[in-house]
Amino acid sequence: LSSLASSVPPSTAPSKAVKAALEGMYSEFLQLSSFRSLNTTAVYKILKKQGNKYPELYPEGLKAEAGEACEGAWEDGEEEVKRLVVKLYSDMFADGNERVGEMQLRVPKRASSPSSLLHLGLRLGIFITTTLWLLWDLLIDTPLPPPGSPP
Repeated sequence: LSSLASSVPPSTAPSKAVKAALEGMYSEFLQLSSFRSLNTTAVYKILKKQGNKYPELYPEGLKAEAGEACEGAWEDGEEEVKRLVVKLYSDMFADGNERVGEMQLRVPKRASSPSSLLHLGLRLGIFITTTLWLLWDLLIDTPLPPPGSPP
């Protein structure tokens, strides 16, 4: 990945497919990072609970060492991959400005999906039905006063 990032000529016109692939990679990377963080927390909590239950088997130092090992194992590689993806994206789509490239990667892409169109259709249907019901109730279904009674 690092050799790819350094070999991209600035004059190359990258395709939309490459842009979408890098955006997807960055998004999946953030999800993986979040998953890793959650798992680290889970391992630490499990060790803490077991340490409280069986203090003779899990000394206090072991819990701290295990938490640090889980955290430290990924941090270095995680930052390196993130930096390389941002650099590659920035070189291709943000004129080499890594700050702009990272901000563009972080902004969620909103594409109209079938589910969003379904929600729009449901809302329009509910609105039209409510409006017709209200008009029917006010104009047609209103009882007329009997003849000869004051209005």
